[in-house]
Amino acid sequence: PLRVHGNHWSLAIIRPREAIPVVYYYTSLQDDAEYLDTLREHMEPHLNLLYPGRQFQYINEPVTEFQQNAYDCAIFVIKRIADEYIALNLAQREALPWTRVHIVNKLLQRMWTFLT
Repeated sequence: PLRVHGNHWSLAIIRPREAIPVVYYYTSLQDDAEYLDTLREHMEPHLNLLYPGRQFQYINEPVTEFQQNAYDCAIFVIKRIADEYIALNLAQREALPWTRVHIVNKLLQRMWTFLT
């Protein structure tokens, strides 16, 4: 999860093991696509340290639903993380140790701790 513009939650999903390493940027705002360049500027030094010699591609994740208010961004991020976790486990044909509800509760607890 990323805190953007001081009051908005979005998400960067880093996939370093793909043939071409990728950073997917996900936001629930319709007009936040320009943040991708800022994300690249902030993340590249860290990714270069962690994965020397790898050139990451930065992609805006297609969004099918946008938030309709100014406060539901964290819910969209949590839902996307839960979906990603489930998809990853299904792709690896592993049993899911946690349910979607458990994942969402844990993420909410951690985000609340960060904000307080």
